[in-house]
Order: sequence, then C-alpha cells, then structure tokens
Amino acid sequence: MFKKKLLILSTIIFITGCSNNDIEKKIIDGKTYYIIDSKEDLIWLSNPNLFLKFDTSSSQNKLDDEDKLRFKWSANYLQTNNIDLKTKKEENTLGFMPIGSKRIPFSGTYNGKGYSISNLYINRPEQDQIGLFSVLENCTLDSINLVNISITGKTSVGGLAGKDHKSLISNSHVNGTLKSEDFFLGGLIGEKKMEK
Repeated sequence: MFKKKLLILSTIIFITGCSNNDIEKKIIDGKTYYIIDSKEDLIWLSNPNLFLKFDTSSSQNKLDDEDKLRFKWSANYLQTNNIDLKTKKEENTLGFMPIGSKRIPFSGTYNGKGYSISNLYINRPEQDQIGLFSVLENCTLDSINLVNISITGKTSVGGLAGKDHKSLISNSHVNGTLKSEDFFLGGLIGEKKMEK
C-alpha cells in the first residue's frame, strides 16, 4: 500500500517538473540567464531528464539527451527569490537530487544574488559527491546562502558541492548539518581536486 502512494507522489512531482521546461530567461549584459525563483525551478535544474526548451528552429533541438544535459548544466542561472525546499522526509527518503554529476559536472554559472535556499534535505549515504551540486568543474558560483540544511552522503560531502575542480566560488554561506559516512567532508566543498 505504501509503495503505491509513493509511486503516485513521484508521478505528480515529475509532471509538475515537466511543465517547467519553458523556464524564464533574461538577457543581461549580452548573456542569457535562466531564472531560478521557486522550489520547482531548482528541482527542474537538478533533474537529468528535463531539458531547456529551445526555439523550434534552433539547431540545439537536434542534440541527443546527453548533449542537452551538458548544455543545461553549463548555462547561466540567476536566483531571484528565497527558496524553501522543505518537504516531508517520508515523501522522499533520498531528498533533493544534487545538480550535476561525475560524468557531466555543473560547469555554468549560478548567482544566488544573496537570496537563501533553506531546508535542503539530502539523505544519500550510499552515494558519493553529495551537496546542492554534485560535481563542479570550471564553474562560477556566487552569493549562494544555504540555511538549515541536512545532508548525508558516503564520500565527498559538502553543503554547496561534493567535489570541485577549478571553480570560482565567492560570497557563499552554509548553515546546517553535514555527515559523511566515509571521508572528505567540508562546509562548502567536500573535496577539492587539486592540479597535478
């Protein structure tokens, strides 16, 4: 009985997320920024099965799903509102899915503009590279404020990101609880990959 309820809930969340493929965008100083102003926008950004909606004449419509995901996680994002990710833990035992992955790291820009992301809950004790972002590479993160977070992962656990390689991170803050079941734990970044 419980599994059926969980499946129905997952379907509802997925349908809600699908409607957000047409995410708002703004041109600022000649650059395109996609606007993140709600819980649904942030969930959309983390979901590897949802992509940006392109103009029908765009050559980007011909990309395969992996290239569409690579494009999505290399774009510019601007947060324009405080976002509360609070959810009932029994509704989603794993919690939020981190943005980016080991195979396709987040390599774009995310400017939180000083707005908060509160009640981020992630419980993935068997998974590595856990945080708001999974893996960062050559990206820029600015003014992201994480408040009252609860994050558990296996290795490379951080509030902002599990693992980073050559990214620029500034004016960002984390407040809450972090737990690594193995090693590499940090407030902002769990593991920083250094140049050889």
